[in-house]
Amino acid sequence: MYIEKGAKVKVLVLGDSGVGKSSLTHLLCHNEANRNPGYTIGCSIEIKLHDYKVGTPSEQTYCLEIWDIGASSSHTSGRFIFYSGVNGIILVHDLTNRKSLQNLNKWMNEVINQDPNLSGVTVGSGNVGSYDSAQNYGAFSIPVIMVGTKLDLIADSKRRDIARRSAMVADDFGCSEIYLDSAQWQFLAPGSGNAVKLTRFFDKVVEDAKQKRVTSRGDMTPQRAERTGSFGGSDRRRFPVSKMGGYTPTKSGAHQD
Repeated sequence: MYIEKGAKVKVLVLGDSGVGKSSLTHLLCHNEANRNPGYTIGCSIEIKLHDYKVGTPSEQTYCLEIWDIGASSSHTSGRFIFYSGVNGIILVHDLTNRKSLQNLNKWMNEVINQDPNLSGVTVGSGNVGSYDSAQNYGAFSIPVIMVGTKLDLIADSKRRDIARRSAMVADDFGCSEIYLDSAQWQFLAPGSGNAVKLTRFFDKVVEDAKQKRVTSRGDMTPQRAERTGSFGGSDRRRFPVSKMGGYTPTKSGAHQD
């Protein structure tokens, strides 16, 4: 197996404290649940091996840096140092906590305000409890995906309404979304709907890194490619409400940041 080591590929994992970012990061990078998750102070970086364009002549394995960003309010002023050179963003919210969904707007604003490459983008207020239209993000084109966690804690009778709210936000962002319980690896089993969406997302992340690498060398004029599942993309997918959760967990795990 050949691993491409020359291209740096960086993915941010963002969301409120306690939504399960660290558990998700561990699951993505190690293909197993983290039975003893802790709280992230500052930032934690893990490496994920991603097979890009599997089954095509372009197939290659890339090392993805997954940056799990701590959400402590005391570190708000210092988080900007983590927001440069980003190729993709995973927005994480707790399906049992509506406020964590609303605050995804605030997290996007924080990244856009701090990344010099996005300085020309108009951003919304980012006030907690409000949500600004995605028209503010029309020029923000790196790949984004939303992940709703703690699905096992949602009663079947409430899943439809919760999924509808989440789908509206994902649709405004122009990104795909998945729902899961990070304590159960089966939610990301190969071939599952969640796994397919993540594979497509990571492929787009690699493509973003490759494009920026070539552009930085001065070999081509930067062009904005239309990306499905990113801000400004034309194909805005909603997760079917009736299909929320394809696996019934037998045991709930601990959920922390």
